[in-house]
Amino acid sequence: MKKTFLWIGLILFILSIGLNATLLYDQKRLGDLAAREEILTATVFELQRLGYDEKEIQSITTEHDDFLLKGKAPEPYDYIVYVETTDAPNEVKVFTWADTKHSKVILEK
Repeated sequence: MKKTFLWIGLILFILSIGLNATLLYDQKRLGDLAAREEILTATVFELQRLGYDEKEIQSITTEHDDFLLKGKAPEPYDYIVYVETTDAPNEVKVFTWADTKHSKVILEK
């Protein structure tokens, strides 16, 4: 009887460690939701300033990218926003933070 409880406890402990590791990995991979929303909002305002309206934007996606922005902005502001528009459907516009103070976004290409 004691061995059964020991095995059940051990299995629950291992499952708990696996679940925690999975959740931590997902959190690191997806990044901070507030930081993503901040750069998305700034990008939408920049697109409006450039003259785009809602109908001209095909898609907007974000990516948490440590490699591309290394040294440009500290965590958690290492996000890139990819925008596809109807005026250039084969071209992807890349927006990033202009500085570490997140004062504005800039169009990389």
